[in-house]
Amino acid sequence: MIPVYQTIQNSEHGNCYAACIASILECSLTDVPNFMADGTDKFSTLLNKWLKNKAFTIISINMHRDIPYITESFEEVYSIGTVKSSRFKDELHAVVCKGFDIIHDPNPDVYPPYTAEILYFDVFIIKRLSLT
Repeated sequence: MIPVYQTIQNSEHGNCYAACIASILECSLTDVPNFMADGTDKFSTLLNKWLKNKAFTIISINMHRDIPYITESFEEVYSIGTVKSSRFKDELHAVVCKGFDIIHDPNPDVYPPYTAEILYFDVFIIKRLSLT
């Protein structure tokens, strides 16, 4: 994981989610589209199309931290956590997590320690497209 910071801080068209993907995949922010560029209505469609082209799929999960086998399975996994935005009222914000801890906030104005409560996690799953 290499920290990448968002360049668009806007509640309707911000690129915090793209910055989280770039951080986890260790690529440039310019390699990941801003899935919010056309608003929230097209976010999922654009995200899933891009991930499919990269041979990834995604699952969103609401984890229970008090179940030991889940906690142990998840502790070394990078994910995108969704938290309430500290900047925009009634909006959501994406952060990078490892296990149940926030390890990177793509907002360049937010510094550790991170104290936001994670609402749910998005985890990327690599899928094999063929057996060859």
